[in-house]
Amino acid sequence: MIWNSRRMVVTILSVAALILTVTSTPASAATKVGGRCSKAGQTTGIPNGTLTCVKVGKKLVWQNLTSGQVSASAGCSKKPATVFRRAPFVASDIALITNGEETNDPRFAYVWLRSPYTPIPVYAPADGTLITIRHLTATKFFPSDDYQLVFEVSAACQDQFGFNHFTAPRADIRAAYQFGDQCSSCFDDSGAPTARYPERETPGTAIKVKAGDLLGYTSGTPFAHNFDYWVRVGGKYVCPMNVLPEPSRTTLMNLLGPAKSGNEGEVPGPVPGYPCAGYGAAN
Repeated sequence: MIWNSRRMVVTILSVAALILTVTSTPASAATKVGGRCSKAGQTTGIPNGTLTCVKVGKKLVWQNLTSGQVSASAGCSKKPATVFRRAPFVASDIALITNGEETNDPRFAYVWLRSPYTPIPVYAPADGTLITIRHLTATKFFPSDDYQLVFEVSAACQDQFGFNHFTAPRADIRAAYQFGDQCSSCFDDSGAPTARYPERETPGTAIKVKAGDLLGYTSGTPFAHNFDYWVRVGGKYVCPMNVLPEPSRTTLMNLLGPAKSGNEGEVPGPVPGYPCAGYGAAN
C-alpha cells in the first residue's frame, strides 16, 4: 500500500511537470526577437504576430520576418569584411571618391571616373539578390539612360548595397526591368520631376549574384561623370569602403578626398588619410 502511494505521488508529479511544460507561454524570456531557438523553420505565436526560427550567421534565432523586426544581437554582427568580399570597381578606373555628406547626399559615396565618357566595369561586392531596379530615361536636361540597382544581402540582417546612375547593366539585369523604355522616375527637359511609379521598380526576376560577379558598366552622370555607391549594414548607411577586406579597403580609402570644386566635372585629387565619414542618414 505504501509502494502504491509513492507510485501515485510520482505519477502526479510527472503529470504536473508535463502540464507545466506544455502550457508554458511563448512570451518567455527566450521567445523574443533575437532569442535562441532550436529548429530552423519552427514558428511560435506572440501577441503581435508570429516569430520564425531562422539561421543568422551560425546561430538559430527567433525573427519576426513579416514585420521586418530584427535584433541587433541576432548574429548579424558578423564582420562586414566576411560578407562584403570584393571591391565593386577597379581603383585605376577611379579619379576620386567623395563622401556624400560633403557632396550632395549623405547616404552615398560619390565615385568620380578617371576617364569621362568611358564606361567602367562594376562588380557585386557581396552575394545578393536584386530587389529594386529604378529607371530614369534620357531628357535634354539629363541626356543619359540610367538605372538605380538595389541588392539585398540579408533580409534578416537588413544588409544591402546599391548603385545610382548605372548606365549599362548587364543584359539579364536590364531585362529584369519589365517596362522597357518607360521611366519609373520621370523628369521633363528642364530637369523637373514629373512622375514616379514605384510599382515599376520591382524586378521581373529576382536575380541572384555572387561577390565578384560583373553587374555591367557605367559612365556615370553625363556632366559630372560620377555615380553613387552605397552600403547598408544592419539597416544603416555606412562608409562603403570601410566594410571591405584588405587590401581592397586601404586601396579604395586612399582614393578619398574633398568634394569637387570649380567647374562642373573638375575634381581635386585624393588626400592621404582623408576620413570616410558622415554616413548613416535615414531613408
